[in-house]
This record gives sequence, structure tokens and C-alpha cells, in this order.
Amino acid sequence: MPRVKCPPDKIVYDHLLGLKVCAETGEVLEENLVDDGPEWRAYDAQEFVERARAKPIDYTKPDMGIGAEMGALRISKVRGILGNPPPVPTVKFMGRRSSKTATGMAMLLDLSNKLGLPRWLTEEIARLYQIVSARGLTRGRDLRLCIVALILLGVRMHNYPLTQEELISTAGYEPTLAVKREVGRLYKLYSRLLGINPKPMKPEDYVPVLSSKLGLDPSVVVKAIELLRVARERGLVYGGKDPVGYACASIYLAGNLQGARIRQTDVAKVAHVTEVTVRNRVRELQKALGVN
Repeated sequence: MPRVKCPPDKIVYDHLLGLKVCAETGEVLEENLVDDGPEWRAYDAQEFVERARAKPIDYTKPDMGIGAEMGALRISKVRGILGNPPPVPTVKFMGRRSSKTATGMAMLLDLSNKLGLPRWLTEEIARLYQIVSARGLTRGRDLRLCIVALILLGVRMHNYPLTQEELISTAGYEPTLAVKREVGRLYKLYSRLLGINPKPMKPEDYVPVLSSKLGLDPSVVVKAIELLRVARERGLVYGGKDPVGYACASIYLAGNLQGARIRQTDVAKVAHVTEVTVRNRVRELQKALGVN
């Protein structure tokens, strides 16, 4: 029997009869097909989520959302003999590794909420934490500092403007030199072992967020970025120094040029850096631009 040729857009699948029929000619293309779809129906998105058994992986959960959950047991058949036994409480089974990562994941989510990180970025950092935890790279180390280092790695992977000082302060540490060195050591360790080499952040990346915290006009932001561009063209090198300091200096100079009253103290406070850092970067920027 010659094979029936039917356009792909004309093939209709009959779920009840298990047939594939050509809508153009009416001929049966295949029969006795097994429906490999779910045995339940969902009429809206909420019902689909409630009834679906296979859920997407969620890296923000210790078991990545694939743990087995057992609810209350039904003993209706023996209810007449046993009476009304109390329902069995819901029990969630997690693997050994999942239970060990629960504490760190709770720290990560709490810190992420305090920092106001977007959901997609939190999930990416949680994925990194799952890998690091599985390899035992948090064992014997301060777990909160490990989380700080992973968040710093995640935000720099995606050029998200978050300063190291703000991150350390939000985590409950004083941004001392010893804490910064430990975070930097863990950052280098994880970036090397995970094969991640994020590009260095630029001062221009921090200007919009710092200006927003100061409530400055958009014209100040544009002027600050322009000053940084001109200074770079005239030979100012940022390598080896924190770009946040140059961002603060450019905002301070741009505010003065635009008639906005900005104090170095206010800029240093929102950026979580010292006034001495801002003052030194202002001098370097003024020297490169040839202004006083």
C-alpha cells in the first residue's frame, strides 16, 4: 500500500481513538497510538501547576525542588474497624547533601532579599552554591563568608552594580581589611574551580545606582559618565583600584559642575567607602581632567 502523503499542518491527532488522521484526505495515517501525556486535565495555569507531577528545577531549594513529599494516608477501608485515626503528618524526604545545604541556602535567600537582588540572579547564585556545596568547598570555612563570595561572583558575572562593601555590611560584617581579604580569597577560589572569569567592573557601572540613592538628576549621571570617559582617554588608568571610588569622584565633580550640592561625605556613605578614598579619587580625576 503506498504511503499517504499529507502536509504536516493537516495532520490531526485523535486522543480518544489513538489515531493520526489527514484532515485534507480523511485517510488514517497511524493507529493504535499510545497517549504519553498526563492522565489528568487542567483548565487553567493554576490547575496545571497543582496537578503536574514533574516540576521545573528550582535551585533556590536545598533539594532543587525534586524531593519526594508524602502527604496524609487514607485509611477509609478500615475506618469502620479502627475508628477515625489521626492523619499522618506530611513528611518531605531529602537527600543527605540536600539537608546539609539547607542552612546555606537559607542564608543566601535572606541576604538576597535584603540586597533586593532580582529573582533570576538569585537563582543563578543558588545554582553556583549547589555546585560548590556538592564539591565540599564550603566545609571547614565560614559559611556566611562563602555565601558572600558566591554572591559577589554572581553579580560580577552579570555586571550587576553591587559594591563589595555594601555586600559585606549587609551580611553583618564590618568591611575591614581582614574580611575583604578572606572574601577575595574565596572569590578567587570559586571562580577558578568553577571556570568563571568575570570581566572587571567599570566605574560607569556604579554611577547610575549611586546617583539614584543620592536622588540626583539624570543630567548629573550623564555628566559623570562623560567625565570618566574623558579621563580614560587622557590616560587615567583604573587598574588595581576599586572602581567604586572613581564612580564616587565622578558623581561629586559632576554634581558641582551641574550646580547640585553634593558632599563627599554623602557620596562615601551610600557607596560604603571612606571619605579618604573619595577625596583621593577626586584628586586623581581632577588631575587627569585638568580641573580644580
